Amino acid sequence: MDALPDIPTVGDFVPGYEASNWYGIGAPRNTPVEVIEKLNKETNAGLADPKLKARLDDLGGNRADRLARRFWQAHCRRNREMGARW
Repeated sequence: MDALPDIPTVGDFVPGYEASNWYGIGAPRNTPVEVIEKLNKETNAGLADPKLKARLDDLGGNRADRLARRFWQAHCRRNREMGARW
């Protein structure tokens, strides 16, 4: 990990270990598409801000500018991969 290059990861000690986290913005079911599109546009604009990019880099974070639908698809795929059950 770039932020802590001299610190071993759990994966160094536990074969196959994997962990991750992510953050997203959600909206209630049946939120109008126009509202979702506006929220997505403004969120991605914020993520493109050089100051925010630099701060996230300082914290070791990654940005994933995505369309709302692609974000949801990635979320569902990741949950399936991790064996999540709802």
